[in-house]
Amino acid sequence: MLALVSWESRTAEVPELDVAEAYRDHGRFVAHVIQGLTGPGPQVEELLQETFIVAHKKRQRFDGRAAVRTWLYGIARNLSLRHNRGKRRFFGLVDRLRGQPAPAAPTSPEQAVLESERLGQFYLALDTLPVELREVFVLYELEEQGGAAIAELLGIPLGTVWTRLRTARERFKKQLERRRAKEGT
Repeated sequence: MLALVSWESRTAEVPELDVAEAYRDHGRFVAHVIQGLTGPGPQVEELLQETFIVAHKKRQRFDGRAAVRTWLYGIARNLSLRHNRGKRRFFGLVDRLRGQPAPAAPTSPEQAVLESERLGQFYLALDTLPVELREVFVLYELEEQGGAAIAELLGIPLGTVWTRLRTARERFKKQLERRRAKEGT
């Protein structure tokens, strides 16, 4: 016999989310995801703060069906996508690329310029990937998440994760090669 559990009884079993604890446990991960989806810049900190403001406002709606990290990822992803849409609409490509970080402790000014250019090429190539490919690529390659964790975070089958990752790697590599050939580096 199948027992139906009402929404009220389901939410009554889950204690209210402690957003401060969620920030301590998952803040770094969420920041890396945001940077991976939007590129480096001051928007990362702003979107990180906004993610946890939304989490605080909606903490009563967290029902425990998904992991806290998965729930926060969804909020950060949606905010990042909204940010990117607005950025493209109002500022265009040049303004989107502002604010790339300087390399950490360069040994010479020439090395600093080269590292900055490489990082710029990386984010330009990353920015060409469609969101569904980019998020899998960022989570796997930059955040070092496993396939099963990515599948859970995105709510997609594991096979889809591997297909998207393979496609993202191929497209990313082609973009980097095109950019390097165009710039002669």
